This record gives sequence, structure tokens and C-alpha cells, in this order.
Amino acid sequence: MQPWPKRLPGTGRPVRVPTGEALPSASSAAVQRATVRAEATAKSRSRKRKAAAAAPDSSKSQATKRVRSSFGARDAALDVGAVAQRLAAGRSSRNYVLLLQTSLLSAISTEQLTSLPAVRGLTATWQGQDVLVLDSFMVRGCPRNDVAILRLAAAGQWVLGDVVTCRSAELSSVRLQHEVVEVARGRVVVKEFCDAADPAQAVHRARAKAAEAASVSESRTLSWMSAQPQPLARRSLKPAAAELHEKRFPGHRVLPRADRQRFEFTLDVPCPQIWDMTPWRCRSCDSETWQVTPADMDAECSRLGLGAVIRCEDTRHGKVSASPLLLFWLLFMLYSNLNLHAVRRKLLDLYSASVLHAAQMTPSLSEAAQLRWILMCVPDHHAIKDILLKCFEGYVQKRVDLMQERQCVYNGQLIRGDGNYDLAKAVVSMVDGKRTHRYSVALGWCGVDGSLLAPVSLAEAESWPCVEASLGPLLRKIKRARLQAGFSLEESLPCFHATDSYHKHRQKLCKLYGRVWQDLRVEGRAPTRCKDAYGKIAVASEDGSLARWLFRVTGEPMHDLFALRRIASPAANDCRCFLKDHESLILRLNAPPRPSQAASGATAADLAVTHAAQELLRACVKESAAKVAEAVASAPAEAQELRALLACENGQDHEVWPALFKAAPPHGVLARTARLLGATLPAKHGYYNYQSKEDFLDEVRRMEAWYREPRRDARRRRGIDRRQVPSAEVKGRAKVWTAKVAAHYSRLRAPVRLQGLMRWREAALALHAAGIESHSGTVPVERLWANIGRFIPKEATNISEAWWSFLSNLAFLRFNYRHFHKHGLPGWAREDTLVHEQVEGVMKLAEAVLFGGEESLAVELGAWATSMGCGQPSLASSGQDDVEAEAASTPDLYCRVLKPMWCRALASGEKMFEAQSYREKKGNAMKFAKAGVWVLFGESGSEQVAGAAVLAGPAMRNIKLAEIQGGVGSLPQHLQAPFSEYIAGAVKVDLVDVQIVYDLRPLSLSWGQVAAMLKCKVSRNIGFTRVRCQDEAAWQRFRELVADERVPIREGPPRA
Repeated sequence: MQPWPKRLPGTGRPVRVPTGEALPSASSAAVQRATVRAEATAKSRSRKRKAAAAAPDSSKSQATKRVRSSFGARDAALDVGAVAQRLAAGRSSRNYVLLLQTSLLSAISTEQLTSLPAVRGLTATWQGQDVLVLDSFMVRGCPRNDVAILRLAAAGQWVLGDVVTCRSAELSSVRLQHEVVEVARGRVVVKEFCDAADPAQAVHRARAKAAEAASVSESRTLSWMSAQPQPLARRSLKPAAAELHEKRFPGHRVLPRADRQRFEFTLDVPCPQIWDMTPWRCRSCDSETWQVTPADMDAECSRLGLGAVIRCEDTRHGKVSASPLLLFWLLFMLYSNLNLHAVRRKLLDLYSASVLHAAQMTPSLSEAAQLRWILMCVPDHHAIKDILLKCFEGYVQKRVDLMQERQCVYNGQLIRGDGNYDLAKAVVSMVDGKRTHRYSVALGWCGVDGSLLAPVSLAEAESWPCVEASLGPLLRKIKRARLQAGFSLEESLPCFHATDSYHKHRQKLCKLYGRVWQDLRVEGRAPTRCKDAYGKIAVASEDGSLARWLFRVTGEPMHDLFALRRIASPAANDCRCFLKDHESLILRLNAPPRPSQAASGATAADLAVTHAAQELLRACVKESAAKVAEAVASAPAEAQELRALLACENGQDHEVWPALFKAAPPHGVLARTARLLGATLPAKHGYYNYQSKEDFLDEVRRMEAWYREPRRDARRRRGIDRRQVPSAEVKGRAKVWTAKVAAHYSRLRAPVRLQGLMRWREAALALHAAGIESHSGTVPVERLWANIGRFIPKEATNISEAWWSFLSNLAFLRFNYRHFHKHGLPGWAREDTLVHEQVEGVMKLAEAVLFGGEESLAVELGAWATSMGCGQPSLASSGQDDVEAEAASTPDLYCRVLKPMWCRALASGEKMFEAQSYREKKGNAMKFAKAGVWVLFGESGSEQVAGAAVLAGPAMRNIKLAEIQGGVGSLPQHLQAPFSEYIAGAVKVDLVDVQIVYDLRPLSLSWGQVAAMLKCKVSRNIGFTRVRCQDEAAWQRFRELVADERVPIREGPPRA
């Protein structure tokens, strides 16, 4: 066959001509035209090549002429020294000591650097104008900065104006105030740092204001704590209203009612306080019964010096009263156990010891019945959960924020992320009144040394939107914390991010980091690196951003080993050695670099291996360690010969290996053979990192070639050996190399996976250069999942989202405290960080309680007591002038059906009270009445809601008929006679005043519509029926509807 003809420009596709045939004929004109076009094309291409060679490099000249950066040229190769410097930034002894001092009862210090350096990313004042620092550099020993003037564009938004160069000494008030939020078409939009981006800050905003107010208070002891503990005793309470009645009528006898005796327990340390809550009554006039109110209890505690009482009331689990000291004790117990049932048992243990001691000290209480009631006052675990959430949610969140801020400064240079699918199964959410498992994965983020950077969060899936929602706020916290610590914008950017989904998330992670650090896209223009900037700012593209050069996404080596363990057959004879050698292959990516040493003179080519030595080498590969030890002991000369072979630099390339095994041995086989023979390998074959990617690929090929053929004849026996003659080995599967293993090694050499592994190799080398312990990829997060079961028990299978968040915060503090203290505990702690932390925390709390003063912890505890309402009368006993405000926060709702005449009178505001008559003495239909209670009413026989009334206060009970007849005159003329008939035959009458009335008749709302709006069941009858509305959002929407301007509102006179 003839060769292929060359294709001329402008001609058709060449045709292959068989041997013996002539080429297609062509006219001389066609050939001439094609030749002319070809010559013209060649000349034009040559001119372009010459012009491109003569012209200077436009990219380099443009980069040096237009923009400058403090990091200089951006080379593609990784500078290990520069990255090691960035990894070590922030890991100072001062920051480490601050982390050691952060615990559950550590003081919240607000200390910041007195003056921040003028570095990139900060805001400063220059000549009376606010400017954003774009760069910092040195010119002849003088520090200078490129700054961009901030120009107001809209409310809360600025744009960057012209760029100028000034001396660093000319900048004043350097601070962290602004960040770049948008870069589009050369326009850079800047906003202030907003705390709303961090949802955790909103939890304790009110408590932070109270802390500022408490910081300027005088030095005093904490009066709200129990300063005078009393033995187990019963204390009687007399209502203030009863004392007032005695003062008004000195001759009256006010005594407790023997038919309504009642006691309440206030949980305290070391024993509960027993309060006699029996109501009091005047025996002389027999007019009214006075209940003991919480305000009476608070006044008695203040008089006796017992400290304040914190109350938590729930419709499902009842009422719990406790002292602040006991609440902190419960917090300690929950922190230690993270199990509510265990906390309840601990409380019972404490009270059991106290009751036994009190039985000896106070014989009057030694009756078994009373002791039993004291022990049975321990609340339900659900009630303990509610009161701990109410009292300590913001308190614990402050410690979490403090720990997280210090962690971002110390360990925010490398981020490792992973998910766990077992923890999320325990969390349930209420959706449309049904319990659903909304979340399927828990996400954890660890730092450089393996400690947690943020509490474990929940996500619906391990997809990129969920990962971005969890990682984005953490990155913004890292950026802000490191800028506030005095680092530049470049130093605030993490160096690496390790992920086990490198093939899916590598590009998305780069884009996310680029969006958070898009300030790095903004630079100043300058003719040279030393001259002043001029003109407008220079905005780089996303791909050309400095963040793409400073930050790298890496793969996870250990997950490759986990995947191979799942597919390698344990029945194969070579399985154990194969997995060990593959582990050595993978873990060498985390090893330090090989030291540069001169090679020894001995080479493997100079050594001759005898036949006996070859048989010993074959036994080292095929036989067990016990048999090899016997063979080495029986042949010392051959063993010495093999030791000399393994000590050579190129012993791995000796011809004896392919002669015996038809392959060169991998690193793991060499190391195992050297251990069996007692030989010493040269430094080349030590536990060091690979020199390059080709070095790693060579080791992978050696593993493939070595284990394609069977090497061992037997494997170690597993399980129970039930044979009469037990044996340590058994013959198993011949080959470990299967189709799945071959496919796994093919994926290992894939370009994307190989790129991720080499990126992690660069990260490991930088960690070793910085003197930081190297953990393989996301292995610290895997270690977290292995230990998190100790924090959250397996029995917890029905956790709400709020309780999970609280437990996650406690586990975050506990895990990091153990991480930083595990190597420096005193001897008495016996290597138990939990014991150490509890002792230190109790002593801090005791010092704050006993001495108080201006210490930050004592001041914060005082602010916490103020936020909890310690020492203040409760809402139920104090009353409020603004009934509407109280009703807005109290969704107590009742329904009633009235006759048409009374319904229209109440809706129109003609009757601003509601009465209830009784034909017997036992009726008490208005016992629910209090200020702020809502009553929906409508006509009997109608489906329409007529209106809503807000009660002014408690009902007036057992009113005399003469007093009611005197008040009938306030009613309209047409209602006086029907009301007199209503109360004529009554034995007693209760009456309650109405403060506000909403006329709902113009809205034409039916009872079914109201029930659907409030998401609850509404049943109506002649009496007062409770409506249990648990949805706060639905209740708020209903209130906004009825408070519309279309609905007229009637307000009655306040109750005297």
C-alpha cells in the first residue's frame, strides 16, 4: 500500500489508494491554486510566531505594572517554608494558655489588642476619612500602605473609591469594621461586619446588655445565692395580703386553713427547702382566702438570707422551683454525664444522704412518710431539661463563642470536615404535629491539631448545599477572629481544607473560600513595587484571586485504606500482609521529608546471594514469624548475607527478587523482612515521605506486581479452634488480588484522586516544617465520631433540636477541654480531665459566691441572676399596667358561648365585665381568670365568632347580691332588667372585669377558621373551655389579625 498523501490546504480529505492503483488525476490549475494558498498560510503563521517571540510577556509586565501584593509573584509550585509560616501563625503560647483557661465556668474576658497593625482587610482613618487597607509593604525601611477611600453609596453600604499610598504612621484608629460583600464589573461594595450573620450571637444579646450594666456596679457579694444554708426544716409563709388585712382590722383573727394544707419543695443544696403554702383566711369576717404568692416566698428568702428562687412552670411537667446553686450543680452533673436520667439519679443520691443526716439531727422528721415525700420531690427528667434550657442556654453559648473564637485564632489554619450518619438518627422534629427525622447526618469540623472548631451541627444530607450552610458561618468566624487578633487578610485565610469528597467538592470549596475572602481580589495599581499607587482599584477575576494561590483543597488518604479493607477478602493467605503494606503505602503521605544524606559505597550489584540464602529469603516471605525465627537461628551465615543485602542502598533492585518472586518488593515487604532478619535498612527505605508523585506511583506499581501472585501458603486461624489437635495456621484462599482490588488500584491512579493525595502530601510536609503534629486528613473527625458516643448515649433516640443544640455545645466544651489538658494534668487528677475540670469549676464558683467583688465571673453571675429575675417579684404576683403587653406573651385562651343579647353587649363594649351565677355553693368556673387571659365568645347556635375579650385580673368571688345590684346602674337601660333577673335566684356570683374587647363581627370568622388559624382544637359550651394553643407563631398571627385598624377596639376603665 502507498503511504498517506499530505493534505494540502483547501483540498478535500485524502483518499487511501490501494497498491497498484494510480492517484486521482488533478488539473495543473487546481494544484497551483492549492500550492499558493498553502504558501500564504505558512507565511502568515511564521509572521505571527516571530511577532510573539519578539514581544515581551504581557502577563508578567501587566502584573508588575498594574497591581502589587505583599506576597509577590504567584508561582504554581508550593513554597513549603511560606506555608509553614502561615500554619504556625497564631499558635503562640499566649493563645494556648487562653485555650487552657476556657471551660464551663471560665470568665468571659473581653480583652482585645490595644492597637492593631495596619494590614490588609482592616479599616483605618486617614486625613479624616475612613479608608480600607489594601496592601502593606516596605519602602527603604519605611512601612507604607495602599488604601482605598470609602464612599457612601446607600444606607449601610459603601463603595471603594480612589487608591492612594500613605505611610503607616498616618493611619489612625485601625479597626475591624468593614468587609467586601460584592465585586461586580469593577465596582466593590463594602458593608460593616454584622453580628446577625452569626445566629449564635442573637441567643444572648439581652444577657450581654445586662453584663455591661453589671460591670459598673459596686463590689458586693452575690446576695441571690444561698449565703446561710439551713438544715432540713419546714418554713411557714404568711401572705402579704393577710398581713395587710390584719393591720386594717386589728381585732380580726387571720389563720391558715386546715382543710387546704399544701407544701412545696424548693430544690437546694444540700437538701430541699420545705415551704408551707397553706392559704390563710380571716375567721372573723370569713370574707376571702389569701393564697401564698411567689412574691411572699421571695420576701421570706430575702429576710432569711436563703437566696433567690428560680421557677419554671410547664403545663405538661408541672412546676419546679430551685435555687441558683442547685441549678449550677445540675449543670455540672449534666456536663459530666450528658444524660438526664443520670442527672436525676445524682440528685436523688444527694438528697438521700442529706435526708439520712437530717433524720439524725432532727428527730421530729424521722417519720418514714415525711422522709419519703422529701425524696419523692425530685422532679421529672423532662422538667430538669426545661429548667436547664431556660436558665443556661445563653450562659453555655457564651462559653462556646469564647472557645470558638480562641480556637479560630489557634487552630484555624487547616480545616478537616466529615459527616456521621448515626448521631442524626436520634434527633426528631415536629412537622405538622408529627414527629419526623428531618436530619440524616451530623457534620463536624476539626482544626490543625484535631480539636473541634465548632459544635457538631445537623444537616438533611451530606450534599454541597448543606455543607456550605454549615461551613460558611465557620469560615466567616475564622476570618473575623484572626483579623481581630492582628493578622493580615492573607494570614486569616486557612492554608488547606481536607475532605474525603475531593472529587465532588474540590472546585466548590475553592469558590466558597473565594467568596468569603473576596477582599483578596481587590488590589492597588502601581508602576513598580516601590512607587505610590494611583487611580482606581484593580479587581482580579475569581480564578486570578490571591485566595486561589494561598489556599488548597486536599484529599483524604486514610479513606482509601478504609475502602480497601471493605473489599479485601480476609480468607486470603496474603490479606493481612497486603493490608499492612497498603497502610504503609498510604501513611507515608503523612511522614516527614527524607533527610538529605550521602549514599553509602556498598551496592547490591557487588553482592552475590547463595542458594541457601535465597531459600531463607523465600521463607521470610512465605512462612510465619515463628518458622522464620527458627530458620534464621539454624542458618546464621545466610542470615548475615541477607542482612548485608538489605543494608545496601539499591537492595530493592537486586536480581534475586525477580529471580525468586518475579517482582520487586514494595516498602512494606522490605521493612517486614528486615524485622524478621534483624537487619537495618538504609535511610532511603526509612519511614519518610515520597520525593515526588512519580515516586508514589512507582510504589503503587510495585504493590500491584507483588500481590498479583500468591506469596504465603497459609494464614492465621481465626475464631475458636474446636479440633482435637489445634493449629495456629490454616490454608486459606490463594490470591488476595481480585477484580475489585484491581479496580481499586486503578482508581488510586486516577488523575483526580492522585491530585488530592499529592495535595495532602504537600500539607503534611508543611505541617512538619512548622513543627506541628501531622494527623492524616480527616482522621481527627473520625476520632471524634469514635468518642462522641461517650458524650451522647445510645439510649437517646428522641432528642429535640433545642436539646440537641444544648448537648452539642456542652460536648464541644468538654471535648476541647480534654484535648488541651490530657498531657498536663496534675497527679491528683489521675489522668481524668473531667475530675480536673469539675474541681476547678467548683472552686471558681465558690470564690465568686463567697467573695463576689469586681471579678469578671462574679459580675457575669450577677448579670445572669438579673436576667433570670432573681430577687424580683414574679409576673403572676406583681401585676402589670399594660395588660395588652402581657397578653401578647401569654397564649392563655378560653372559649364561651353566650346568649345573643349578652354576646352583642360584650362585643359592642356596653358590658365591660363577665359574670357567672351559681345555684350551688361548690361552683368555681372562673378560677382560671387572671390578667391577660383571652376569652373568645360567640352567640349560642351560631358558627360565627363575635369577639375576643382580655381580662383585667382575677375574678371577684362570692360577691354579695346587694353589691351587684348597686353596680347594675352602670349598664345601659335595656340591660339592667335582664341582668337583675339573671342574678335573682343565684346562691353566689363571681364577676371579672374586662380590660380590652375586640369586635370580630366585621371579620366574619367562624369557629372552624379560628381553630385552623391557631392550629388547635376549639370546643365551645356555656362554661369556659380551655383552648391549648402551642404554636407561638400562629398565636402571633391571630393577634395581628384582630388588632387590625379595621376592627374597632373598646377599652374599659382599669380595675381598682
